[in-house]
Amino acid sequence: MLREFMRISVVSRRVIFLTASVATISYPFLIYFGAERVPGFLLLSALFLAIIFRCLTLPQGPFRNQIIVQSGSAIALVAIVALANVDLGLFAYPIVINLLLAVTFGWSLLRPPTIIERLARIGEPNLPPSGQRYTRNVTLVWLIFFLFNAITSLVTAVIGDLEVWWLYNGFIAYFLMGFIFAVELIVRQKFTSRRPLDE
Repeated sequence: MLREFMRISVVSRRVIFLTASVATISYPFLIYFGAERVPGFLLLSALFLAIIFRCLTLPQGPFRNQIIVQSGSAIALVAIVALANVDLGLFAYPIVINLLLAVTFGWSLLRPPTIIERLARIGEPNLPPSGQRYTRNVTLVWLIFFLFNAITSLVTAVIGDLEVWWLYNGFIAYFLMGFIFAVELIVRQKFTSRRPLDE
């Protein structure tokens, strides 16, 4: 059955990938609107299936294997939490994902090239030393953000108020992520525009 699934058309794979990605991103909404209507284990099962389908249809790329390992780890960790407490397991996914991302970014700081440098080298293979320093600083910023996000998500889960958890994990966390992306884009443009003068 798995072999037959892997033979589906490219268009179908992209549709499944996009659908599964949207499902995982909108997970806080699924919990908020479904927690009182659907058993917790069914909601978690839907999340796990979405993650699995996303991995099966993930396009080829430099981080594909890393994403698959991270996704499998997320399923395992959330399942362990859910076995102890289903309600806490429902809230655990954002915490686990942010912790895994923090570990990934932190490890790349200890064992360079960093994640951001690897991304930068896709478009600029001959990244100069100044670019390497810059990408290292950006990686550190994201590491701090993911740690902050994991801790805040944990606090909202411990509080146990579904609306507080949904507000942060479904809105505020994504807003902060978008804000960091926007600020980094502005800083990067200024950095690249002045770099020839610095080197």
